[in-house]
Amino acid sequence: MIVTVVCEVLGEPNNGTTIAALNLIDTLKAKGHTVRIVCPDLDKKGKEGYYIVPPIDFHFKPFNNYVKKNGVMFSLGDDKVLEDAIKDCDVVHIMLPFFVAKRAVKIAAKFDKPITAGFHSQAENVTSHFFVMNSRFWNRFVYKIFFKNVYSKVDAIHFPTQFISDYVGDLKNDYVLDYIISNGVNKRFKKKEATRPKEYEGKFLILFTGRLSKEKNHLFLIKAIEQNKYKDKIQLIFAGSGPQADKIAKLGKRLPNPPIVKFFGREEIVDVINYCDLYVHPSLIEIEAISCVEALTCGLVPVISNSPRSATNRFALHPMNLFDYRSTKDLSDKITYWIEHPEEKAKISKEYEGFGSHFSFEKSMDQMEQMLKDAIRIHETKKHLPPVTKKLQTKVVYYTDERKDDFAKTKPVVRPLKKNYKFIKKNIFFRFFSWILYYVFATPIIALITKISHGTKIHNRKAVMKKVKKTGYFLYANHTLNLDLGAHVVLCNPYRRVRTIASQETFSIRGIKTIVEMLGAIPVPSDLSHARKFVEAISYYAKDKKNCILVYPEEHIWPFCTKIRDFGTRAFHYPINLNLPSVVATTTYRPAKWPFKKPRVDVTLSGPFYPDLTLSKPEAVKKLRDEVYNEMKRIANNPNNKTNYEYIELPDELH
Repeated sequence: MIVTVVCEVLGEPNNGTTIAALNLIDTLKAKGHTVRIVCPDLDKKGKEGYYIVPPIDFHFKPFNNYVKKNGVMFSLGDDKVLEDAIKDCDVVHIMLPFFVAKRAVKIAAKFDKPITAGFHSQAENVTSHFFVMNSRFWNRFVYKIFFKNVYSKVDAIHFPTQFISDYVGDLKNDYVLDYIISNGVNKRFKKKEATRPKEYEGKFLILFTGRLSKEKNHLFLIKAIEQNKYKDKIQLIFAGSGPQADKIAKLGKRLPNPPIVKFFGREEIVDVINYCDLYVHPSLIEIEAISCVEALTCGLVPVISNSPRSATNRFALHPMNLFDYRSTKDLSDKITYWIEHPEEKAKISKEYEGFGSHFSFEKSMDQMEQMLKDAIRIHETKKHLPPVTKKLQTKVVYYTDERKDDFAKTKPVVRPLKKNYKFIKKNIFFRFFSWILYYVFATPIIALITKISHGTKIHNRKAVMKKVKKTGYFLYANHTLNLDLGAHVVLCNPYRRVRTIASQETFSIRGIKTIVEMLGAIPVPSDLSHARKFVEAISYYAKDKKNCILVYPEEHIWPFCTKIRDFGTRAFHYPINLNLPSVVATTTYRPAKWPFKKPRVDVTLSGPFYPDLTLSKPEAVKKLRDEVYNEMKRIANNPNNKTNYEYIELPDELH
């Protein structure tokens, strides 16, 4: 392959993105591929394979110096240079989503070249320079620019971690494929004997490795050491370089042992890691932190920030490996614990040895090569599929598995249920406030929102609901909107309490767990310890309380989907076991009318369908499933059921 790598920031290998770029370039060359590097590094001019775009001169010396201090060099790009690098290549890979990348995407599209892009920069890496790093608005704004200019226009995106893929999940386009590939840990990082320099004898060495920038939160670590009772014996080592180096050195003068701030070579850093006592990673913002994994692989025990905007906290094996990112005292206490428990530290060190085997450099590079090859095939395949128009007159969504693919925009980290979780809520205060929330606030508000936002109409309600007036029943519905609940819970039967069988993801969204429970959601258990209580809850609410139990057999949300997806029989055991009727609610769509842009919603009720007690249980379950499925398909096949979304299955070779 001829691969054009657009490295907007290359320079010295003192940051993760540059190291990732150089690793990819060197590996591809070693595998026999031709690599063209587009970068603004003037010192590379004239070297084979380099295409130099002119760096930006801001014509303001202080700002030029500030950019230089940060170790980066920006460019607006040059169309002639980019065309020479791209016009006859096989695939373009973009490292960062800035100015040159934006122009490279346009030129690659001009020459009809496949494009992949790496997600190596968080919005906070940008906003920290403008003192708005903690502003949700500005961070969101920057992410939207990234996607508008680059990530929405490529064939595949390389995410170093699942964390960052999920973090920007609601911005991703459904027709751009994700590849979760670590940047990889080199084999040189391993546990070994290393001689500690004499000047460090008797000291407790705490190490940080990586770029010295504001979002890495190094000053927080210095403040934690300042209040630690062992501060006289602690020696901090900040192994790296970056714009915060001077501030770290200045604040560090407060300590009895001022920190060592130094950039170590790739071979030397392995020795440094092996003679240190503890690794502290205080970063607030992190996509992967391979430098942290390198330290762990050598058996160095970590204390890691639990910042929700960092992927690194996933590397903590025990509670004492994590500290509260808002508390210098908690960090200081965790450091004290490891100083005072050397035997425990030695035990945990053995658990971390070889941690990098999960981040094999060779495996990562093989996956990157495969992603580039896949992008070429994907791009060629898309030429024969319906196009995604610029204004999304018709939005084409490519899927691989209609039972497993989920296109919901909200994908929180799943938190397991507590062992003593109560599926049946009998607390009198909970029930009282639940009733108030459900009938006084939620029902009228959700009904109004559903009516206005989607123009929802319920068809055949009176005829069907009359037949299940005196009994509990199960309501089976297709899942095509986040606001489905508004129609199915409130509008289908506003006078009957509805209980929704929901995934644990619903209960993992911060701040709304109790509200979700009060509105009647029942979590599907993820382990057998909860299974019996879950079944008892379904029986209690459906049989004893005569509630409606809402079930989405398709499980995942496919926005504005007009087809009925295949689903299994798992959700159809309940009405058979309890001998209760089932009602079908099928959501279809009608074209939008001014001033609305999105299709309007129709929900058609049908049934009820009763268990066939003359059959064996497995046969009765399958029969009910087929009746529900066929009824949904019958209604969905209405020729007036139209949206501007089209779901197309990708060919097997691209799965």
